[in-house]
Amino acid sequence: MLNNISVDGDNELSNLLKLKLPPFWTANPEIWFAQVEAQFSLARVTSEKTKYNILLSNLPAETITTIIDFIQNPPEEAPYSSLKKLLIERLSSSEEKRLDDLLSDTQIGDRLLSIFIKHGRRITSRDSQFVT
Repeated sequence: MLNNISVDGDNELSNLLKLKLPPFWTANPEIWFAQVEAQFSLARVTSEKTKYNILLSNLPAETITTIIDFIQNPPEEAPYSSLKKLLIERLSSSEEKRLDDLLSDTQIGDRLLSIFIKHGRRITSRDSQFVT
């Protein structure tokens, strides 16, 4: 599995073996990908194909079932970036769903107002027209 791996730096294989991805975060794939890309940067992994293989080997089965069509026919060019985009599209809540969650299920309870406001912003923040 470690044949033909493209990474930069002197200790390529050592860096790759130290790579430890966090468990996949279905509730917020954008944040998970930020963590993954930080790990890739630290390990000096730069190849799209290598990133794709590492990503695919670290996804839970329930997530893989949502992307089987992609896995069976991955693009030759930019497979990691394409898979990242697809996972975010398929697993992220729509703007309407986030707004509905904010308006219907959110209660201030015993939270401080500032924490309640941050929660509302987090729910609606992804490419939202509702938060300025």
